[in-house]
Amino acid sequence: HVFDVRLSNLQGLYGGGIYFAEQACKAGQYSNHGKGSCLLYCRVLLGDPFYASDNCINQRRPPEKRDGSGVLYDSVVANPHQANRGQQVHRELIIYDHNQAYPEYEVFLSFD
Repeated sequence: HVFDVRLSNLQGLYGGGIYFAEQACKAGQYSNHGKGSCLLYCRVLLGDPFYASDNCINQRRPPEKRDGSGVLYDSVVANPHQANRGQQVHRELIIYDHNQAYPEYEVFLSFD
């Protein structure tokens, strides 16, 4: 598997998940800006997502649904100006199961 959730940082704003962004500039914030970088263009299955308004630090799974059933959401979506108490700038998609993502393309960037 390409993604290993066991290596994720629990101190991330939305817990120890695998983070994806719609905008390459957000992904680029986490890349090594030496001679070049590799970005992965992925398909991500969100299922029934939880739309965050606050952060979820220290979580290893999505929150439980609010209906009292004990069933979990499938992912977390952090929308700009709504998540992180309105401070979210880029849309982020967070999954907690590596089977929900498929890397479709590798994009190599050169910084000359």
